[in-house]
Amino acid sequence: RGLVVGSCRLVDAFDARTRGSIERGLPITVRYTVDLWRDRRNWMDKQVDSRVRSYRVRYHPGERTYSVDEADRPDRRLTFPTLAEALDEVSTRVLPIHPRWELSEAHRYFVTMEAAIQPLTWNEFQDLDGWLSGRIRGDNPSDVEGEDDPGISRAFFEFLVDLSGFGDTYYR
Repeated sequence: RGLVVGSCRLVDAFDARTRGSIERGLPITVRYTVDLWRDRRNWMDKQVDSRVRSYRVRYHPGERTYSVDEADRPDRRLTFPTLAEALDEVSTRVLPIHPRWELSEAHRYFVTMEAAIQPLTWNEFQDLDGWLSGRIRGDNPSDVEGEDDPGISRAFFEFLVDLSGFGDTYYR
């Protein structure tokens, strides 16, 4: 289709602890970041484009199925009978990066890809913290009362997550 794409396959990225967490009901997010760079010999390389795609893997105990949801397309949910099938689905990605016709033949380009496995994201923590403290009212998580109480800082949250062993895992 005239697009530069990045292809990625995560091999053995989900350890036994991560798999066990998903099976016990803790959802994870797999976030792919793909960057297109223009190679410049005598200067720093120039970033031409960057794309991020996030996928949510979770277990549904009532249905005894696993699902993979794409963050920016909530209407698209794929369900699987086993965790292995769900993780295989999210492990192989071909992601569009940039239109080919916008690149010059006179330059060299390269692609970098990063996959982050996130057991708990900052936004999820804020929603959980608001719900536990009684600041969230109604069905909409954005209905937060008491905005003057900022709660825990993001830096402290990241420190606690890393300390607990639930920190993000990165693959490049």
